[in-house]
Amino acid sequence: MARLLPPENVAVSAVSREIGVSEATLERWLSQWLAEPQRERLWTSVARFDAALTTASMEQASRSAWYRSNGVSAQQLAQWRQAAQQSLAQPGEIGASTLQDTQDRRPIRELERALRR
Repeated sequence: MARLLPPENVAVSAVSREIGVSEATLERWLSQWLAEPQRERLWTSVARFDAALTTASMEQASRSAWYRSNGVSAQQLAQWRQAAQQSLAQPGEIGASTLQDTQDRRPIRELERALRR
């Protein structure tokens, strides 16, 4: 992506030939990257995880000061914290809730059918 942006501004076709990725894919990646807010691009996943850990033990007043000094909103940090928690979840935990939802839906559907009769 860096080669497609200033100061290099290499043509998409040239980068496509160099790395063996289609032009359409490179253009899609570029548009997705440019659509993301710039402040989001500055925070790596490691930095986001660190921010979530750092602010977790803070009181509200100090957390608000941290938000202002780092240019991050409370909602943004909540999303980062949720993403960190999901990335740390065991693979079975994610699928278990879906399985439980499916098991809960069966009796509900049967009761709905009975009510329609």
